[in-house]
Amino acid sequence: MRETVAFFTDAGQVLATAGALDGLRNLAFNTALPGGFTECTCEVPLSFTRGWNVKEGQKIAVYDGLAQVYVGRLEALGRSVDLSGPLHKGWRKVTAYGYYSNLSQRTYTANYASGSPYASDIIRHMLATYCPLVSGDYSQIESPGVPLAPIEWTSAYCNTVIDDLLGYGDSQTPP
Repeated sequence: MRETVAFFTDAGQVLATAGALDGLRNLAFNTALPGGFTECTCEVPLSFTRGWNVKEGQKIAVYDGLAQVYVGRLEALGRSVDLSGPLHKGWRKVTAYGYYSNLSQRTYTANYASGSPYASDIIRHMLATYCPLVSGDYSQIESPGVPLAPIEWTSAYCNTVIDDLLGYGDSQTPP
């Protein structure tokens, strides 16, 4: 196995990396979503994680050699004990979710009572607020040309807001 898992600090620096030589095992991740990542799980020895300042919400990435093949945020750090064999080892089970998952777990509240916001403005704002590590470049998100005011959401999941916005169509394709 050539894959390594990198754990990052809040400031974006690599805190630690774990590979096969460090005892990384049961690495599994999925890139099923177009342009997005779903779940990633792995286990690292407890001895490897002593002294870590890793916490939920921090960035995690999987590399195949030098190529980054997965990126997401840490969701849970569990513990397990392997009772097989003469030595009992403790493990830290790591679970992470890709950044698209942020959009299905976070709620969005906004009230656009005046002005003429476009769906692209609202989506850019959500991504900058809830998924800042995905990218700072939103130039590929084009304006649909349909002003939406007045429009509001109260504690709506971000992916629901995006689905709502898609329902408004654009200047060439009405809903």
